[in-house]
Amino acid sequence: MPFHVATDSVFSSLYPTSSVVRVIEVRAFSLPDLFDLIEVRPLDLLKMDIEGAVLNTCPPSILRQIRQISVEFHDHCDLTPASEVSSTLAHLHKLGFFSVRMSRHGHHDTWLIN
Repeated sequence: MPFHVATDSVFSSLYPTSSVVRVIEVRAFSLPDLFDLIEVRPLDLLKMDIEGAVLNTCPPSILRQIRQISVEFHDHCDLTPASEVSSTLAHLHKLGFFSVRMSRHGHHDTWLIN
């Protein structure tokens, strides 16, 4: 998968930005593939620093096997659109997750409890 390396590493991402200096190929796993690889069920905690990118596309059967998710959305600095954050949280709420925003602005640190 292409990974966009930015001049400031904080802005490096799967998504291109104006500060990209190069693109490298990285190995990527889907969450179901990762579950198969580690063979742990249920998973007590999933920590994600990927702006929740895989949560909307992950099968509900996998998500229901996760007890807690800690995720960083970058809506506070306009890297993640607010509509994407709302959509992801609504999807997880429908699956039984309760969300707690741990940051003062936006959803930079969000804790989801199943």
